[in-house]
Amino acid sequence: MPVLASLLELLDQQEGDLLQESREVTAVYHPEISYQPDFDWAHMRFLDVITIQLRPGHHAEYLQNRKLVMDAHQRAALDEHILIYTVSSGWRSGTYLILRPLRALCDLDLMEEMHGKRYGGILGDDNRKRVIELFAAAVEREEEEYFAVDNRASHVTAAWAGSDPDYWLARADGHAVAPGR
Repeated sequence: MPVLASLLELLDQQEGDLLQESREVTAVYHPEISYQPDFDWAHMRFLDVITIQLRPGHHAEYLQNRKLVMDAHQRAALDEHILIYTVSSGWRSGTYLILRPLRALCDLDLMEEMHGKRYGGILGDDNRKRVIELFAAAVEREEEEYFAVDNRASHVTAAWAGSDPDYWLARADGHAVAPGR
């Protein structure tokens, strides 16, 4: 059994290299269409990534859509974090990435309630119709994926571990690991 235990430990250490798919993308952050970007990333356990691919020549409509949505978010004071990027290389031109860090998967269940009556009232019927029209005119494809963050497959710095080092710097055997640089 000691041989099996040591092999399992070795596999556990290599998990990040063995299980993760890799793709390099360069993207530019857009604070003007993002919402409450300040988030304690040490508490992120899931990441919601929405990929938006625009129809060629329809960036202006999409930006109008996002500005209407972000204005309603600000007026409703939603407890949500949205970071929006445009891809500059590594993916198709006209691609936006919307990142929503989540503390727990159940946060997704709260999204519908959070964007319910109160938010709808603040957005208003005319703006809701306009948001739908702009989205339909601008967006060719939308895809949403949820990613679970595995602390054992993550290599983080002490700064990233921040306010939750017990989670980020713990190994499966309960011993702490040294943070990356």
